[in-house]
Amino acid sequence: MMLATVFPFIRLFYVAKIERFRIETSSRPIEASFVMRRSTQAPLLDVLIIGGGPSGSAAGAALARAGKTVRILEPSDFLKPRIGESLLPACNPLLKKIGAWETVKAAGFIRKYGAEFETADGETRVHNVFSEGLVDGQDYTFQVERPRFDRLLLQHAVGLGCELDSTSEISRVQAHPNHLELLTKAGERLQSRWLIDASGRRQFLGKHWKLATESNPYPSRVAVFNHFRKVERADGPAGGNIIITRQKDGWFWQIPISRETTSVGFVDLSERMRRSKTRPRAWFDLNVKNTPSLAKRLKHAEPIDDFKTTTDYAHMFENFCGGRFFLVGDAATFSDPIFSSGVYLGLESAVAASEAIINAGDASLSTKSQRQYTKQLKKRTQIMRELIDIFYSDTGFAVFMAPTNKLKLFAAVNSVVAGNTRPDFPVRWRYQLFKMICRWNRHYRLAPKIL
Repeated sequence: MMLATVFPFIRLFYVAKIERFRIETSSRPIEASFVMRRSTQAPLLDVLIIGGGPSGSAAGAALARAGKTVRILEPSDFLKPRIGESLLPACNPLLKKIGAWETVKAAGFIRKYGAEFETADGETRVHNVFSEGLVDGQDYTFQVERPRFDRLLLQHAVGLGCELDSTSEISRVQAHPNHLELLTKAGERLQSRWLIDASGRRQFLGKHWKLATESNPYPSRVAVFNHFRKVERADGPAGGNIIITRQKDGWFWQIPISRETTSVGFVDLSERMRRSKTRPRAWFDLNVKNTPSLAKRLKHAEPIDDFKTTTDYAHMFENFCGGRFFLVGDAATFSDPIFSSGVYLGLESAVAASEAIINAGDASLSTKSQRQYTKQLKKRTQIMRELIDIFYSDTGFAVFMAPTNKLKLFAAVNSVVAGNTRPDFPVRWRYQLFKMICRWNRHYRLAPKIL
């Protein structure tokens, strides 16, 4: 009799058991509660977000500020180094919009006042100073330690009321007219009015539903990277710049991410690395040896971790949303790390998706709104892709490395390098003229050949 009376309460206790967790940061931990439901049915959430990186956290923060009930699924411990350590000034207004700017600003990250581009021998150099662009409020941004930066944004989202689920992994997603139903690998069923896929390069939803993709205009490339101590840097504000060193077929990045640590990576055609039949570190060292300007700065450098690689990263889905789902950040598209646009486009798409959800209310997203979201994100991506194409073209790169400020052309290009993918007319017509000069240089040699 007693067991019959007590058993329902025991079962209820385990169904609603609250598990507390912490994600350590350099300042203080994220601390939030998460309800581990073992029932096969769950309350209807407003928004479920797959992925707690910058895109997922930004979307969660924006939606929580609007009063939505949000759950973020993120099992990662954020310990792995990843591409995307150099932000763009265009990130700043987006961080302000989600209320995270002051937190990021106070975190002590290295300030990035510009970007430097150089040839392998160091003879030709261009220094983009963001404050000299045509867009106000883009004087600087930050170089970030991604694990700490990602945790700060996730902490911010949780502090605004997002629920963080660090255990569930989704195995299946089924769309219904008014909601989506998700099944976890543990057998739990989740229900949400909206789903945001911020899973990054995993592209969970796109692959799960086999969404149509666009043809990839880029050859397969591989990035080999590591963190180093004792890398030579300039004194003063210029010491916080990203430095891009271009070879004939590849390029190096050098990003100061803390007082002691510098991220250095090499990007090249995957086929060239395969033909070399060398391991990542040997391939990296060989190309450093062939790049005198960088080799000098790395003369006393010491690698901190194992060398890591990432390859075949360029992709784009045909559509980035549907009636009740959105793809944001790298889950929608990624082109190339050369102009550090990944985090910026992730934040841009996350804020845009959140605003679309807020405006739609409980109704499904209209076909017009779906087209508009995809069109706008593709437009932002295309502007950065144009810069990427210019960089990889020998004749385009020659123009880029021979800047002129006649008609304020260099200032306009500087603004786009800073991530201004919503150029107003003064920037837009000058940038169009710059692209035209790059095309003319294929035939008329308007800028001297440098590679």
